[in-house]
Amino acid sequence: MDKKKIILLFFAFVLVSSSTTQNVAAADWTEEYTNVSLNAGEWYDVSGSLSVGTDISGFFETHSATQGVDFFIADDYNMGEWEAGRSASVYELNEDMHTLGISFSIPSSDTWHIVFSNADGSSSVSLDIGIDIDDDNSPFYSTSNWDYTENGETLETDEWAYISFNLDAGDEIEGHFSTWFSTDGINFFICDSSNYNSWTTGGSASGYAIKDDFHQASIGPFEIPTSGTWYCVFSALEQSDTVTISYGIDITLGSGGGDETTTTSSDAPPVALDMSTVMIIGIGVVGAVVIIAVVVMLAKRNSGPEDFDDFEVVGVG
Repeated sequence: MDKKKIILLFFAFVLVSSSTTQNVAAADWTEEYTNVSLNAGEWYDVSGSLSVGTDISGFFETHSATQGVDFFIADDYNMGEWEAGRSASVYELNEDMHTLGISFSIPSSDTWHIVFSNADGSSSVSLDIGIDIDDDNSPFYSTSNWDYTENGETLETDEWAYISFNLDAGDEIEGHFSTWFSTDGINFFICDSSNYNSWTTGGSASGYAIKDDFHQASIGPFEIPTSGTWYCVFSALEQSDTVTISYGIDITLGSGGGDETTTTSSDAPPVALDMSTVMIIGIGVVGAVVIIAVVVMLAKRNSGPEDFDDFEVVGVG
């Protein structure tokens, strides 16, 4: 199975902000198709009339790393040829993909088909699909609006992600997070290093700013009570399928004030971690730890003239 691990910024774009910087939450995709089920031999076709130069962006994920689908984009003629079992010319062909980002500029005005195929599969698959055509609705946080951002962290059901900071008492954490599909949720909490280590070894732990199974939520503001290393944790351990997330976080030094809530967690994976770097962005996996580099690639895309009014789901083939 080819899983594309995404710090998924291949088609991330700079949101155009007003003259005053403000924290902007992520938006859902213009078009979202969730829990799409395909039996072996079936495919899912989203089609519409688009003009040359129109930009399409998007993302899909199957519900498990053991599932994959083929993806391609085709004009109307070649879609007909493919459906008839004849040779066809297609764009953006990717085979047996668990997750994939979509970025494509329409080369000619026509009816275009965005296809997710299990035609060559041997078992059923389920997937979530998000598509945007005018670059105004996608789950990204602008680096110009937040101190720290992560866009497109894919987590399996045995994984969690975190970002940690060395902070002084009175510093403040505030932010926002979003899963990439409205049907997906994530658990979030803030804790110090002692409680993080306790949680990761299966012990009881105290956390703050708890969010349980949220699609989107604000973080804090949370005032740091004691100096030390503090973790913002995004956990998919209680989810039933793959989850992709984005977040934006601000750190205010010596701000004072802020609301906080406290709870206790005793449900944690059996693995010990010891992370003490000033700022680490990482991903945890039950039984292993992988530290991933932060790579930010930004691109600005011109808006296309169309919207999705003309788009339709042709359906399962």
